[in-house]
Amino acid sequence: MLHSVFIGSQLIGFVALGRRVDEHPFTAGQVNVIHTFADFLGTQIRHAQVQRESLLNQVMRRDLEIASSIQQSLLPSALPRSPGLEVYGSATSAREVGGDFYDVIGFADGSVLIVIADVMGKGVPAALFAAILRTLVRSRRDIARQPGELLEWVAATLFSDFDRVEMFATMQLAYYDVPARRVHVAGAGHCPLLIAAPDGAIHEIPSDGVPIGIQHNSHYAEFVHSIAPGSRLLLFTDGVTESRNLAGEQWGSDRLRDWLSTAPQQPPAQLGEALLSNITHHRGAAPVPDDITFVLLATHI
Repeated sequence: MLHSVFIGSQLIGFVALGRRVDEHPFTAGQVNVIHTFADFLGTQIRHAQVQRESLLNQVMRRDLEIASSIQQSLLPSALPRSPGLEVYGSATSAREVGGDFYDVIGFADGSVLIVIADVMGKGVPAALFAAILRTLVRSRRDIARQPGELLEWVAATLFSDFDRVEMFATMQLAYYDVPARRVHVAGAGHCPLLIAAPDGAIHEIPSDGVPIGIQHNSHYAEFVHSIAPGSRLLLFTDGVTESRNLAGEQWGSDRLRDWLSTAPQQPPAQLGEALLSNITHHRGAAPVPDDITFVLLATHI
């Protein structure tokens, strides 16, 4: 006798039973018992599956919590302070962990190197590469004042690792020279750096070099821009401009430029909170589609 075993409407197997040839066939009562046993077996198998899935989910949640804590610890706990500028950074992951990160490295003369990157995808793989990028940049303070050269070294160093897993990352480095009041910028396929002059005019520095992981040897142009006292600089990932509301409408680059142009002269921390508030208000009840990361730098008048 062959009896099917179901979990709900899903067939998961069979119960096979036999009798010796010299015995009588199965009785109706025995068939009913076998039917009841098959139903009970399906219930027990489903119960075991639920328990196993629950345990795996608990382990996964715990692993993600640990990964999230580690990733948060990689973000600057205290940003460099200088008589000539103020800096504020924010990173919000769409999941427990993400591929966005930022860093701000200070120098003895008050200058800073601002780093922002977006690794393709989300989750643990993207977070691992983000941590590697941060470590590599911090290991080469000797060329940090030449962001184009530093970006070329990072791209060459990581190409084989990214290529092996078919991933890539966009990245932007901005070295702000406080004594000279100049910013040196190099980018690998990242969003442009926006500079708001004291009169509200917006200047855009492109970041359209090849993303890291696409080519082994890539050249990254370095742009130099003078910064007037009272200017504000904004580095950001595409999660800022691509936040959508329930109608599918993006917040967009135009809104970001308009906001930066008209934002009042406030400390970067207040401006950062205002930026997040604007993005959240636009998104409404829609889910967060991507990591949202940005760094605001304000120069003193």
